Amino acid sequence: MEIKHLCYIQPLKNEVPSAEDVLFVFYDFETSQDTKISETEKLHESILVCLQQFCTACDMQDDYQQDCVRCGKRQHSFFEDPVGDLLSYLCEPRPWCKKVVAIAHNAKAFDAQFILTRAILSPSVICRRFVARNSYINGEEAVIPAKLRNRIYYK
Repeated sequence: MEIKHLCYIQPLKNEVPSAEDVLFVFYDFETSQDTKISETEKLHESILVCLQQFCTACDMQDDYQQDCVRCGKRQHSFFEDPVGDLLSYLCEPRPWCKKVVAIAHNAKAFDAQFILTRAILSPSVICRRFVARNSYINGEEAVIPAKLRNRIYYK
């Protein structure tokens, strides 16, 4: 017996989406492993995050030292609480901006773990939906594969 699959996939539009109300943020974490958590393990923690940003008003401007009239200061560094400060910065209200697209230097293999860990363990972070490889947060529900649960440390 054959079972028909009746889901609907919306066709792609043949147009480039507008980036007029989007802020693009590129970030990179610098880390250390100086804190011992046991005789054989050390805590891998973020000690600095650097970011650069642009919008459509400044995307063709090469000098990141020059502020944008729309999105403001284009380079930032956070070191007191790198993950928390980055998340706070990304969530700041911007009247002109409908969407913030944050792109990590190495999210697939490394940088996203700090964001995911903070989002899971901190009640102050509000996540509507967070998707990372084999893990997601949807509302208040966090699903973490068993093999990762024991590897998440938060200081």
